[in-house]
Amino acid sequence: TQASVAVVGGRLYTMANTRKKGGSVICVDLATREILWAGQTTGNGPANATPTVDDGRVFGLSVDGGLHCFRADTGERLWSKHLQRDLGGGKKPNWQFAESPLVDGGRVIVTPGGEDAALAALDKKTGEWSGNAPCPTSCAGRTSTRSTRASPSARRGASASTSRCCTAWAPSAWPRRMESSSGATAA
Repeated sequence: TQASVAVVGGRLYTMANTRKKGGSVICVDLATREILWAGQTTGNGPANATPTVDDGRVFGLSVDGGLHCFRADTGERLWSKHLQRDLGGGKKPNWQFAESPLVDGGRVIVTPGGEDAALAALDKKTGEWSGNAPCPTSCAGRTSTRSTRASPSARRGASASTSRCCTAWAPSAWPRRMESSSGATAA
């Protein structure tokens, strides 16, 4: 397990493989050190992502690309999406999926890694897709150090122009509104 922990309101949240459930988001009471719940995720590999806790919800990303939202108090699964099947993600990276979902207001943002889905935004309460942000055109044809398609040797040999390209797409440069393929926008 490579996941770290999130501590909120006397509870510890993490991801791990359990004997009974495989990949899981786990909630532990810090006072009693008892596991309060373990919500099963997809995938049965190492837990690489730290869950994100926000507004009574816990968001966890499994190694196979399953994004899961659980109630923080009970562990009830509220919704699930898959980065590749549901959100336009690219090829699964050799190291599998490993990120902590970002919550921004009413959205949860993940990086499926597809050409048309460098970022994907979902409504954090319902899991409804609200838009994708494609790979920046300024990076077209370049190998990104974060690319899911780049070989390990290409990532190690990333040029200075590639680094500039990747840093040009820092969170401050993310669009305030993401446009969906239907032309609808998400604020």
